[in-house]
Amino acid sequence: MCAVPLDERLKRMNENENNYNLIAVLIRSLLQAKKDDGSILVFLPGAGEIERAERAIHQIVKGQSISILPLHGGLQPEKQQQVFVPARKGFTKLILSTNIAETSITIPDCTVVIDTCKEKQSSFDPVNRMPLLLERFASQDSLKQRRGRAGRVRPGTCYKLISTKMYSKLPELGEPEICRCALDQTILSLLFLGLEDGSGAFLRLMLDPPSQQSIESALYSLEKTGALNMDGSSAFLTPLGTHLAGIPAPPSVGKLLVMGCLLGCRDISVAIAAGLSAGQSPFLRFNSFNNGKQRGKDDAEQEQEQLAKSRILEERAALFKTVGNSDHVMLGKVSHFQWHCNLDI
Repeated sequence: MCAVPLDERLKRMNENENNYNLIAVLIRSLLQAKKDDGSILVFLPGAGEIERAERAIHQIVKGQSISILPLHGGLQPEKQQQVFVPARKGFTKLILSTNIAETSITIPDCTVVIDTCKEKQSSFDPVNRMPLLLERFASQDSLKQRRGRAGRVRPGTCYKLISTKMYSKLPELGEPEICRCALDQTILSLLFLGLEDGSGAFLRLMLDPPSQQSIESALYSLEKTGALNMDGSSAFLTPLGTHLAGIPAPPSVGKLLVMGCLLGCRDISVAIAAGLSAGQSPFLRFNSFNNGKQRGKDDAEQEQEQLAKSRILEERAALFKTVGNSDHVMLGKVSHFQWHCNLDI
């Protein structure tokens, strides 16, 4: 039987999905052929993807002397500093990082970079103007920057888990965050500081100014929220807007918190605000149930986990009988329930 050519096998892969087993197998091959004490840096989109990659590596890379270190913005500074500590003799340091290692830090002993070519980008939902973190392919300039993380001190190698065809379709330069995010909170802060008058004059002075349409859309949204009053081309903060400018949350969420406290329903308002700010539906947590056995778990562990998940789903279903027809109250109840279960939304 003839072996399937590598090019054909690559065409069968879905490049839009993160192949954690491929990452683990590549790491295993590199470790077997490795002759130096340099570290391996793997770029992944986010903290959740880092956890899944770590599980796959532990399962596939068995018997190898490795030290796996996660690196993302949610870690405490002392844990982030561990990536700079040389590995123990005979061990290889394996760093699983978000794009925080792209420009913010340099790991001197890094000699191998494995790049999934993806990142989490800040964006927003144009319907409810809530911020979102979307997983996308990084731009070509970002991928070149990541490549340079290897070989800073000595020769290095970079492996990009992307086809040449897909790479050629990526934008050459990344879009600045201010051009792809809602400007509501930014304009509120600028008005509060007296740097903006509502005409967009200050924002147009930036190196990469946002579009006039984005500015006008944010002003319209803030006026409808009651955060400011428009007088011609000038905007003035209302008392509510002054409070919202000091709350580090989207204005709609900030108003929910303010009004919830004033109307005596603080707890449910905080829970609803948490659910709205999560960036995804809290019901997505367990959408992957019953997709077969997970690697590395025996039958008893699988059964215990499935029973726990079934109980949680039953309790969630019971919530529908207590919240009436309010989507927001349902969101608040589920968010409050998940907080008590110590689950991430």
